[in-house]
Amino acid sequence: VADKPVTYITAQNLESDSWSLGGRWQVGDESSQSLAQGATLTLKFSAQYVYLVMSGPPGARITATVAGQPVPDGADSKNSSVTLDGPRLYTMVGLNQFMTDQTLQLTFPAGVTITAFTFGS
Repeated sequence: VADKPVTYITAQNLESDSWSLGGRWQVGDESSQSLAQGATLTLKFSAQYVYLVMSGPPGARITATVAGQPVPDGADSKNSSVTLDGPRLYTMVGLNQFMTDQTLQLTFPAGVTITAFTFGS
């Protein structure tokens, strides 16, 4: 439902290169905004790096795990979380090598807007 608050239930089995929202979100044509603490996005990806364009309250913390494990510290991540400092492209995951069919789980506070994922190797 575009541009209306909706509570989503995360899909249990994701296919490669697919994603699912969980919790309360407002999805628009070009972005989606978390509306409640603990909203999630789960992504099944194949890459070495995962980037996400985000904006929201400065200091908002997004936690990240890959395959249920903490994300290694990197350009934007520390202690398995990314702290917003303005609208920009954030490095969510930086693995030691290209990996296939990995599951990334992101947990958001309310008020974070996500725009686009990109990937690298």
